[in-house]
Amino acid sequence: FHTPIRLTYTWCAGVNSDRTATPFLVKQLADQNLRVRIKAARALGVLRDPAALPALTVMSTNDHHYAQVAAQAVIADMAPSIRKD
Repeated sequence: FHTPIRLTYTWCAGVNSDRTATPFLVKQLADQNLRVRIKAARALGVLRDPAALPALTVMSTNDHHYAQVAAQAVIADMAPSIRKD
């Protein structure tokens, strides 16, 4: 798919708040396009699925600076809800 399609699909997967999208979004964290990776991280932040934490943790240290910051923000935002689950 072209980048705009991947961006839209990735964001929609998160907006629907359906955790069944987590595996797809985690896969998108490894996309060749930086914008797709960042969008996937943000969508995972909407889902707040703890299953995404290992992949987000890798992204937070082993990616482009902007992607690292996006992953770190999602992890920090998810932390309070994970403690409650």
